[in-house]
Amino acid sequence: MKKLFTMILCVIMVLSFTACSRKSDNTRIPNPFLDCKTLNDAEKIAGFKVKAPDKIPEGYTENVIQAIKGDLVQIIYKNGENEITFRQAKKGKEIEDISGDYNEYDEKSTIVIGDLEVVIKGNGGKVSNALWTNGDFIFSITVTPGEVGIDKTDMIHMIESIS
Repeated sequence: MKKLFTMILCVIMVLSFTACSRKSDNTRIPNPFLDCKTLNDAEKIAGFKVKAPDKIPEGYTENVIQAIKGDLVQIIYKNGENEITFRQAKKGKEIEDISGDYNEYDEKSTIVIGDLEVVIKGNGGKVSNALWTNGDFIFSITVTPGEVGIDKTDMIHMIESIS
């Protein structure tokens, strides 16, 4: 009886170790962004010239430059916990939202800035997301956290300053 009990206990322990040692199926997609020291480095990785904003709202400073090989450049400007992310990507066959912003906003409209039609989204009169195309490129500006947003005038100045 003692041998049977010991054998059953051993089987239970082996099964529990096997169950605990199984690999979890938490497969994650690797981060495609490469950190860059300069905008020039990002342009070389992405394969195109970047038209970044010259005007950023007061208090925000350039913090991170990143690129995806042959595809996209992003510049992140920080002000404390708040961020503004500028992205530029090559336009494909379809116009896609490159912002990475999946929040839902109460306000959405299309405004005209020069020759550009810009879709802006936000809440409470503040703009948290702008998306537009120009030539062979898609551009986006996203403010996070989304509930903060920036004044529409500041967003327009940023877009106008992209050369």
